[in-house]
Amino acid sequence: MLEETMACLGCGYNNGPDFYNSAEEEKIARTRNKQICKALKEYRRQDLRKLKLLLLGTGESGKSTITKQMRIIHINGFETR
Repeated sequence: MLEETMACLGCGYNNGPDFYNSAEEEKIARTRNKQICKALKEYRRQDLRKLKLLLLGTGESGKSTITKQMRIIHINGFETR
């Protein structure tokens, strides 16, 4: 009963007729699914490498100054003499 309900609701369980019209269509869908999963894993890996910082403070306490200094140092770089 549960399996039939899940199949009717489209909840991922499918024991009935094939969803795809042909084997080629299913192969294309599986390939695309793998590509999407791979891209999502890469985005997640990149996101985990990012450092996020929340700067709190009252007005004119230097939040923007610190942000600008970090950009200069880490993005544009600076010259050492």
